[in-house]
Amino acid sequence: MKILKKILIFVTIIGTTVLIVEFTKSAKEVEVKDRLITKMASGLDLDSYSIFPSQIYANIEGEVLNKSDRQLIDATLVYQVGNDTLIVVIDFLSAKDKASFKTKEFKVSSASTEYTLLEVNLND
Repeated sequence: MKILKKILIFVTIIGTTVLIVEFTKSAKEVEVKDRLITKMASGLDLDSYSIFPSQIYANIEGEVLNKSDRQLIDATLVYQVGNDTLIVVIDFLSAKDKASFKTKEFKVSSASTEYTLLEVNLND
């Protein structure tokens, strides 16, 4: 019985730690996504920006996909912010370093205007 109690306590501690780590990670990713959208929407003057690798995998609504849905290929982010659509096309810098990305093209378009910025760095 004592061994069973110790095992249960150990499993509970490990489980709690994993939950806290995952929750913190998710919160940081959401915060970065929000800041990225805000920065894109206002000013359009990105020189460099820190972003989590998982943030580059997004569907058309800008929601981060599950790990199983992700692919290590060139990625396109599409965000809808008000009437503006923000599109970021991202290429891997190298096959060796999957955590670093560079955009070849960055477009922000609305009904009236389209902007393109080159060489926007996204480094983890």
